[in-house]
Amino acid sequence: MIARQLIPRFVVLAAGLVASCARNPAAPPSEQLDHVILGISNLDRGIEQLGAVCGVKPVPGGKHPDTGTHNALLSMGSRSYAEVLAPQDGAQLAPLYQPLRAVANLLPVGWAVATRDADLTIQKLRAGGYAVSEPQEGSRQTNDGSMIRWRTFQLTAPKIEGAPFFIEWEAASAHPAITSPVGCPLLSLELRTPHDEELRRLLSLLKVQGRVSRNEASQLIVTLKGSRGPTRLPGGD
Repeated sequence: MIARQLIPRFVVLAAGLVASCARNPAAPPSEQLDHVILGISNLDRGIEQLGAVCGVKPVPGGKHPDTGTHNALLSMGSRSYAEVLAPQDGAQLAPLYQPLRAVANLLPVGWAVATRDADLTIQKLRAGGYAVSEPQEGSRQTNDGSMIRWRTFQLTAPKIEGAPFFIEWEAASAHPAITSPVGCPLLSLELRTPHDEELRRLLSLLKVQGRVSRNEASQLIVTLKGSRGPTRLPGGD
């Protein structure tokens, strides 16, 4: 199943995810939902599919030079967005992303939590008993030729299917939620995972609330406020 192949590294979000802290512009939450990843084998097809749901098409964001992928983006609010992710035509695709070639329709494959300070978040996680990777630099070339940059890191132990990866945006880089067209607000996400208790503990530590259900196979289900009403990705059950 493609989702099981992608989830352990991309990771996924829980149902009804909302920031637990008040949206005070002067003091935003230390950690909060950043973006949801929707994988597909062809970017143009992904743009058309999400545009049909939302009534607004995501715009191409640019290329990831190190992975052979490219994306299109649609804002879900002031600090969160949906990312359509697909292989670049003719590019050498990194092994981690090979499963995308088999995805015909938009499939939720992951999510990210934004942090204002990666070092402080890492300290918090390690104090909570989690092993965490060292931050890795990332970048993407936008369609106007400029570069946006970030740092990412993830939990390395214990294994939690459904745990987020984390991102700290470079201060000089414009956040995609601001530069992308406004599309479908996120209504809910449901995470089905065999590690439900562990995930609840993690979300509690991060002060990010969510409902998690126990299931043998991990699956992320995204519900968006589409132009014709709530729309669930993937469709069906």
